[in-house]
Amino acid sequence: MRPLIIASGAAIALLAAGPAAAHLSATPGFVAAGSTETLVLSVHNDRTVAMTGFALTVPGDFRIVEARPAAGWREEHDGTTATWRGGSLAADTGTSFTVAIEAPTAPGPATFEGVQVYAADAAVRWPVAITVVPPAESSRSLGWALATGVVILIALTGAGVVLLRQRRTS
Repeated sequence: MRPLIIASGAAIALLAAGPAAAHLSATPGFVAAGSTETLVLSVHNDRTVAMTGFALTVPGDFRIVEARPAAGWREEHDGTTATWRGGSLAADTGTSFTVAIEAPTAPGPATFEGVQVYAADAAVRWPVAITVVPPAESSRSLGWALATGVVILIALTGAGVVLLRQRRTS
């Protein structure tokens, strides 16, 4: 019974954990097929000099609909690349950029490219993993199925703890 309790606790901890910290990440990490979604790009400057620009490029089956303003930065986009210029991100700090994208109709994994720009045209490129999930109706069904599974797992764990305590007191 003890391994079941430990495994259940580990599963709950993994499901409740937030995304791991990264130099560049997108939230959420998924978009519904055929929809327009807003992504928040968390960018961290690991260099010892200020970052002076940022760009995000999407594959040809995606389309950037909007690059939203960020404090101190000028934004623009051309459908496949969004850029933010004119600002400054100090060393060892982070910021966020927001972009609205239109996803393709076919589900599956995709990789965007983020580029941190520094003085003298130095650049650091990062992959940004995104998953295109089935359209909203299917996604809701999957979400409910996962939520139901978590509730059942918690209930079984609770029942296991109660049974274990009853055996020890008998």
